[in-house]
Amino acid sequence: MISTATALISATEQAVMDEDSMGLAQFITHERNNLSQDDFAKAMFMYATMVASNAVDSATKAILTKEQFAELIATIDEIESMRNEVLENGE
Repeated sequence: MISTATALISATEQAVMDEDSMGLAQFITHERNNLSQDDFAKAMFMYATMVASNAVDSATKAILTKEQFAELIATIDEIESMRNEVLENGE
């Protein structure tokens, strides 16, 4: 349990310190006064989603084995396929 918690902390740290995330944070910090309010809001949203996505991806890899991860992806693909089928058929 402690090793899982440590892995999650490390995964979160890696997500925040990711080179692309840090580059976007630096851009936002330096250009905030030159951006319109809408562009600033969009940039902040992009940064937040980038960090969250990286954190979830890293955490998933820290918690699940490769087999469990493959099973999760297969299940997601199956659900997406069923969703698309329902949307196409209107059922």
